[in-house]
This record gives sequence, structure tokens and C-alpha cells, in this order.
Amino acid sequence: MSFQVIVGSIFILLSTAFVPLYVRIIFIFCRNSEYKPHRSYRLMAQIGLTQIATFPGQAFVGLAVILGYDPLGMGSILMKIMSSARKAEALLSVALAYERLIIICRFREILTCSAWLAASINVAVLCSPWTDFFVNPSQYGASYDKSLPWTAAFATVSYFHMMLAAALSFSSYLIIIAHLLYQKIATKSTKIELNEKSIFLQAFIRFLGDITSTSLFHIARLSHIKSADAVRIFTTLVYIASNLIFPPTISVIVSRRLRRKVLYSSETSSIRVEDIAIRNTSRGDALKMHYAIYLNPESTSTCGQIQLVKSTPKSNNPLASSSSSLNAKSAQFQHDFNLALFNHSHSFCRIRVYHGSTFFFCHFKASSRARFLAPCPHRHRHSYTLVNSEPHMEETINNDVKSHIIALVKSRENLWKVKTRGYKIDNKKVEDYQEIADEINKLHGLSITGS
Repeated sequence: MSFQVIVGSIFILLSTAFVPLYVRIIFIFCRNSEYKPHRSYRLMAQIGLTQIATFPGQAFVGLAVILGYDPLGMGSILMKIMSSARKAEALLSVALAYERLIIICRFREILTCSAWLAASINVAVLCSPWTDFFVNPSQYGASYDKSLPWTAAFATVSYFHMMLAAALSFSSYLIIIAHLLYQKIATKSTKIELNEKSIFLQAFIRFLGDITSTSLFHIARLSHIKSADAVRIFTTLVYIASNLIFPPTISVIVSRRLRRKVLYSSETSSIRVEDIAIRNTSRGDALKMHYAIYLNPESTSTCGQIQLVKSTPKSNNPLASSSSSLNAKSAQFQHDFNLALFNHSHSFCRIRVYHGSTFFFCHFKASSRARFLAPCPHRHRHSYTLVNSEPHMEETINNDVKSHIIALVKSRENLWKVKTRGYKIDNKKVEDYQEIADEINKLHGLSITGS
């Protein structure tokens, strides 16, 4: 038996012997409830698939060694597949390492520490006797000392460090934008929201600023080029704009929430709500609940009041006899709610009021626009969340809250002139409040009006 036959047989045997076991392991990762929910195991399953994809190529290499030629060129084709699978496996391994670092080693903190460690090393090298970075007024900025031995190498490393970091950051944002666009297509929505545009805008401007400033700086080091002084001046301006002007300006322009916090210093996100009075009306067919609104837990001055009025038939009013029965879970708010805002002078406010097992929610502004409760498809079907709100503003109602509780919003200055800007209820786009009320009535059998 020739040496080629032995080697080829070993290739074939080793490349195929453990494939059935690997397939079984991947099947368990994908189907077993103990492993399936965990992202790490899903990544391991994908890595396994890419590694299994390499075995046909290795097996055909063994066959080609035995035969002395590549039959029908199949080995070459399968090796191309193997090479591609290896590229995928390398990136999946990085993803798995990232996932494990997040879980085990708090990867975000590691990245932050690494950034500051790199900055510290940079300072140490620049302060060493082997390289220097100093202000050069004649060149309208700072420059490296070319006479020192490490200067050329350090400048090259710095250049590629900045360019690579900028490229990776911009690529990450491109992936985010692509994902958001994919979600738009999946939900059959063609509108690109402002936050998606702002993400791309900030990423693009930051990328452009980093690339331009870094490139111009290293071009300006070549002092023999024409108009070198103009290039150096422009480079310094780009550095200033990229690091000190554009970031805060763009953030304030594109983020309405941040803009409010910057421009209106009195605004706060912490609100305290207290009962003022809970009583029955003289007719006995309605219940009024008053709440005082405070801008923070320590405040003693109220910025407004909320009045909730719950109407019930006189003959069937479980709440008419005693206010203590308000905590009863049997209280069904199946009739109209009128929510009135009194003495409201603040530009923005959020209110959440718990009353027994019942949840009242109002989100209002000085412009009298409101956010309405609508089903959240990503949660339990009886769970509700704010529509079209920013992530940190989102409040989710617990599952035990009755899905038919809807608070209608009234403003003292502008009753029922509320536009929703195309919110959705049950995947149906509605343009104004009356359409929302009609949809809620249809879904939950309520009688909601805007009178």
C-alpha cells in the first residue's frame, strides 16, 4: 500500500468519523428547551454547522490524494466552500467570545477600561524619549518630532488605529440602520422614523470627521506639499468641529427629550402622585378621585391635579357605599372615563396612578397631545404599553390590569383636539382620536366618547 493511499485514507477517516456525533450535538442545541433559549448555545450551533461544512472538502482532499487527481474538480469546489465556512466560523467565534464576555466578564466595562488603557499607553509613549508630539505654532497646530526613532512607526500605528476604529464604528451603525430598515420592511412600513435618521446622521458625521481629520493630519505632515499651511489650518478646524462642535449640536438637534432637558432646567422625570380625596358624588352614580402631582418626591408644591371620574349605573354601583371597596379587584371600569387636567403649567409631565389592581395612565404635554395605550405585540397579549414613545419613557401595564381600561384625555385649554400622528391599534393605522376610540370600542366593547 502506497504512502498516498495511507495519508488519503487517514484524511477521509478523520474528517468523517465524528460528523454524526457533531450533528447530534447541534440538534440538541437547536431543539432542547434547556439549551435553545440561550444565545451562547445558538451561536455554538451555528459554529458547529460551519465546521461540519468543512468535512466534505477535507474528505475529497483525501480522495484526491489516493487517486492522484481531483475527480470532476469536486475537491476544489468543496474546498472553496470550506474556506468560506471558515471565514464565517471565525466571525461566529468572535460573536461567541463577545457573548461570553458580556455574561462572565462584564465586557462593556472591559471595553471601557481598554480604551482608557490605550490612552494611557499613548501618553506614556509620547512622553518617552523615543518620540514626541508638540505644539508647533509655525505649522498652526501640533506635529511629531521626526528626528526621534519611534516617531514614524508611532504615527503610522496611530493613523491606522483611528481609521480602523472609525470604520468599525461606522460599520456597526450601518448594521443598525440595515436592521431598522429590515424591521420596517417586515412590518410593511415605508416611513423612516426620526430616531433612525438621527442614528445614521450622527454616525456619518462622526465617521466623516474622524476620517477627514486623521487623513488631513497625516497629509499635512508632508511639509513639502503645496498649500501645506492651509491644509494644517483646515485640519485643526476639522478636529475642533468633529470633537467639540458637532457632537453636542447634533445631539440637541435630533433628540427632543435631550433638548427639553437642556433648555428647560425645571423639568424632572421623577413625579410623586398623592390622593387628595376619594368620594362619591351626591347623585351616587359616579365616583371622583383626585390626585395631586408633584415634580419630585421631596417637593411640597404641586404642579397640577388629576381628576378621574368613573360613571356607573345607580342601581349597580359597587363603589357607592364605601370608598374602602375601591381596592377590590372586582371593580370593573367598563364605562366612560373623563380625565381632566387642572392647574397644569408645566411643559411636560408623566403620571401613573395605581388604585388597587386598577391602573390609570396619562401622558400629557402643554401642547395637549397625548399618548394612548395600545397592545404591545412583543409582550403578553393582555399587556399594554405606550405607543410611539421613547424606550426610557415606556411603561408597561401588568397582566392583571383589565385590558378595557382606557383613559380619555381632556385638556382645560383644548378639549379633545388630540392628534395621534398615525398610531396603530391591532396593526391598523388610525389618524385621529375618534378613530382610536372607535377601534377600542370595537375591541373591548366599551362606550368611549369625546364629548
